[in-house]
Amino acid sequence: MLNKKITKRLYLTIIEKIISYGSASWVLPLTKRKIKSLLSMQRNFLILISRAYRTTSTAALNIITGIPPLHLQLEKEALKTKLILLRSEIKIDYTTYKPEDIEEKSHKDALHPQIKSRYSQIYSETVNKNFLTNKNKIPSTYNYYTDGSKTDNTVGAAYVILKNSEVLQIEQFKLHKYNSIFQAESLAILKSLENAKINKFTSYSIHSDRLSSLLAMKNSQHRNPLINNIQTLFKNQNTKQT
Repeated sequence: MLNKKITKRLYLTIIEKIISYGSASWVLPLTKRKIKSLLSMQRNFLILISRAYRTTSTAALNIITGIPPLHLQLEKEALKTKLILLRSEIKIDYTTYKPEDIEEKSHKDALHPQIKSRYSQIYSETVNKNFLTNKNKIPSTYNYYTDGSKTDNTVGAAYVILKNSEVLQIEQFKLHKYNSIFQAESLAILKSLENAKINKFTSYSIHSDRLSSLLAMKNSQHRNPLINNIQTLFKNQNTKQT
């Protein structure tokens, strides 16, 4: 008899995938009859994995094995497929989710090595008294300081422009409550680049304390649309960002 861990892995990677294939076309809406059939089908595998008595309840078997009820797994996959792949709105617990609320991954072609090398001008920085200090000491006339923050129901992004310690402009942006801090900080960087382009600044630095955004910008194969837009603006401008 196979080891419990191996049996569980075989179930999750083979059996469950076979059952869930094409489930988006038939599993919704979930009826009592469908739930009963799916749990009955799953039960035999749960007993095999847990080596429990056949009198053990299915709910207990789910807990013992750490495997969620099959109908919930299929419902999750079906809703995910409907929203992301089929681009149809879905409803979960009285909340409606629309396709346009979901960030799509970009389909980028491989970049030429010469273009990749331009991203090496993006520097990571260290925090010093709540401000960022450029360790490469690049002189800049204009300095952008970006920030992204998130509370329970609010996500925001902002940047401030300084010239010789004088505040020239402050911009704030409100995002959807489901957006992440990564998206907020990336948006602030993107808006800073757009502002520098509009004002035709030739010497400026953008300071950010969000390391994940900086590392993403250095990845020429990143598929996040915000990062891709930042990279496009960056490579088209003959300036140095920090």
